[in-house]
Amino acid sequence: VGFGSVLGIRGNTNAVNPESGGTTGNPHGTGVTIISPTVTIDGTLSGVGGGFGHGKGPGCGFDGSAHGGKGGTVGSSTYGSLTRPTALGSGGAAGSASREGGGAIRLVVGGTLDVNGAIDVSAPSNDRAGSGGSIWLTVSNLTGRGVIKAEGGGPTVHPFLGGGGRIAI
Repeated sequence: VGFGSVLGIRGNTNAVNPESGGTTGNPHGTGVTIISPTVTIDGTLSGVGGGFGHGKGPGCGFDGSAHGGKGGTVGSSTYGSLTRPTALGSGGAAGSASREGGGAIRLVVGGTLDVNGAIDVSAPSNDRAGSGGSIWLTVSNLTGRGVIKAEGGGPTVHPFLGGGGRIAI
């Protein structure tokens, strides 16, 4: 991803994802997997808002949704794998605005992953926000001064945060 560029991804919210603990009645969704000998990210590889939509997802909660961490004040259960995170973030439930969760990105890099930009699967900031998504990096060498994050959405009016996502390196 070149300097100043944004490569956006969206997850498949219909995928069961049993490796993450998903079931037919409670799917966890999946994102993208990128396999490459080397990867350089000087821009942004973005899954921001690429997860479950408003009112959907296994951690969906009225006052902020959960994923790797609990969100809001009426806590939904956390979900997903700690060591092999691939689940999408859950959307926030309250109100009618768009409150998406974060997407999911898996990078398998045989050589060097150089991050001087960002890998970001956060939920957008919005009232009663969604939860962050998942990042799973399998790399031989990680370099750079960039940012890797899966933050829950922050509040804009009401003080209800979305829970953070999951990151494994």
